[in-house]
Amino acid sequence: MTQVTQQSPCKKAGRSLAWPEFEQKLGSVLESLEEDQFLIISIKRSNRYVQFAAQGSFGIRAETTSNSYLAESEKLDSRQVKELIAAGWKVPTGTPGKSTRQADPDGSPNFYTEFAYPVSFDALAKLTVQTFTEIYSIPHPGDLEYEAFNAEGVQISLTELGLRKASRRKKSKNTVQRDNVGDGNKLMESYPYKYGINSNQISQAIEQLRLNGENASWIVFIFNTAIQSTSSGDQCINLQYSVANGVVGMDWVLLGERNRADQRKITKFIRDRQHKVRKLSLNNVSYLRVEEGDLIELGLSIVKEFYQIPNEADITLLAERCVMPKDWQPKATPLTQKLLATVRATTGLQDLDFDEDGDIGVRYGTAMTYLRLIGEPQHVHIFCPILRDVEESAELFIKLNELNANQWLIRFFFRNGVVYGAADLPAEPLVVEHIGPSISRFCAIVDGTGSLLQAELGGQTAFIEFAPSLLRH
Repeated sequence: MTQVTQQSPCKKAGRSLAWPEFEQKLGSVLESLEEDQFLIISIKRSNRYVQFAAQGSFGIRAETTSNSYLAESEKLDSRQVKELIAAGWKVPTGTPGKSTRQADPDGSPNFYTEFAYPVSFDALAKLTVQTFTEIYSIPHPGDLEYEAFNAEGVQISLTELGLRKASRRKKSKNTVQRDNVGDGNKLMESYPYKYGINSNQISQAIEQLRLNGENASWIVFIFNTAIQSTSSGDQCINLQYSVANGVVGMDWVLLGERNRADQRKITKFIRDRQHKVRKLSLNNVSYLRVEEGDLIELGLSIVKEFYQIPNEADITLLAERCVMPKDWQPKATPLTQKLLATVRATTGLQDLDFDEDGDIGVRYGTAMTYLRLIGEPQHVHIFCPILRDVEESAELFIKLNELNANQWLIRFFFRNGVVYGAADLPAEPLVVEHIGPSISRFCAIVDGTGSLLQAELGGQTAFIEFAPSLLRH
């Protein structure tokens, strides 16, 4: 491969001198990709990325994030869109629901470009760096992370990039786009969140599932219809979307009374729109599943046409293993507000609030601990990603077993390169005298454990420098 000409040592304003070297490394890595291998380079704690698909004799396809996959706070402005086009990116050819691999094989819901064989890897690396530096305003390559895998999902290590490996997975187009786990790999356990949305936000929620869901992720829209049924007096409908084997599908779960009563009519409604319906069963629950075609349009047709739900109508959304837009807040209840008041009183910080995931975050030393209400009956779940970028080893599991044998409050476990600590407390009585001491003890333990494990096993804590305790003593 022709080497990139070394740039002038004069540093551009806001742009690190490390970029030229990274550009060279990226060009070499892209050249090494084999057919049906994929590379995703993303901005840390963001859903902006550039992804590459090696296509053998057909060259390489590259894509960068469009507004269809960005939260409101991250959306591209008109200047950035113009600069992407001027740099050589083609405009998206449709929405994620319409620009699927089957319906639009040469297009994309993202900004995209094709580099034909023989590929100019230097030019592709240069375009990528230009996109990150000049359009996304990323000052240093260290603000990036990567993931690489093949068509079977087997992870590929590309340490020569010099970037941190992201502990998440993303596929392209019709399959799940990425698992956006949030800052510090926070989302590590599966509990559904409840949101209050309206019928005009259904498509956005489905796109979020495609964007950052993973296998076993699901969302359910719950709404009441005024349409009467001759066989059921139940007016409550459940419409589910889920990820199975990396594919997003629409599910008509035959669990609720009205869903069962409308099974035949819904099946006909779906088939009349040229969709293939399969009847499946999981955990002794039967359901209808659709995986092909424009699933967003199909869902909207069921809600607005079949059940005649008007625009802006209130709908309840349940989401598990799927991050919703940052400006969507999970439904507040008297008990969640009581938890917030209790944590504020425990820490003495009156400006604490729920984050975009519906959690309350408390920093103690090098650790960040989160609290949320889960379950029925509800209880307080406390968890902390103690140490990131940890290599799996026998020594690690021996250490975790020792910790678990000596702790009654916290359980420690390892998942996807991260060591977590978690605890569950009864939600009643939800008062400072009951919850406060447990929060203080949990935070102190995970902070000390993080430092201990880091010294023995390596890895990264949430914060490098020690911060004074945020908890009252």
